[in-house]
Amino acid sequence: MATITTLTEGGRLVAINVELPAGILPHRLLYGTARFRQFLEVDLHAIRRYWDPELEPAQQVLALLEAYIGGYPLLFQRQYWPLKPHEDGIWELKTPDVRIFGWFRQKDLFIAVNGMDATEVKAGHYYGPFVREAVWHRQSLDLDGGIFVEGDDPDDVVSVPA
Repeated sequence: MATITTLTEGGRLVAINVELPAGILPHRLLYGTARFRQFLEVDLHAIRRYWDPELEPAQQVLALLEAYIGGYPLLFQRQYWPLKPHEDGIWELKTPDVRIFGWFRQKDLFIAVNGMDATEVKAGHYYGPFVREAVWHRQSLDLDGGIFVEGDDPDDVVSVPA
C-alpha cells in the first residue's frame, strides 16, 4: 500500500504550491497527477476567457489555488460555489472558466487528476468521463488506509482556520 509521501517520491503525484501573501501559511494541501501538472503548465494557458470579465483562466486558477491552500473560505461573487461534489467521492474545483477534478484523500488534502475548459466540459457533457478518470486514478494509486473522504458537503472536505 502506498502513502502520499511514497507516491510523491516515486513521481506519481506532485505537490502543488503557490506563493501566498506575507504572513499567510499553507492551511490545506494540494497534490496533482502528471496529467494535472501538464494541464497547469500547458493546457490551462490555451483556455480563453469566456465567463470572467476580469481574470484570464490561468489567473482564475491561481486565485482559486491561493484561496484553497491559504485556507480561505471558498466563496466567490454572485453566489458562485467553487467546490462541487460528484458521485464516488469525486469533487470539482471550479472557476468561471475552468474545471478541476479530483478527490479529497483527507480533509484539507485534495488530489487533482485533470482540468479542462469549463465551456467544453459543459458543452461536451464531460462530467462523467472526468469523474470516471478520477475514480480510476484514485483506485490505481493503491493508497494506504482510507481512500477518500465521504460526504457531499464542503464542510466534510475543507476546514476554515479560526
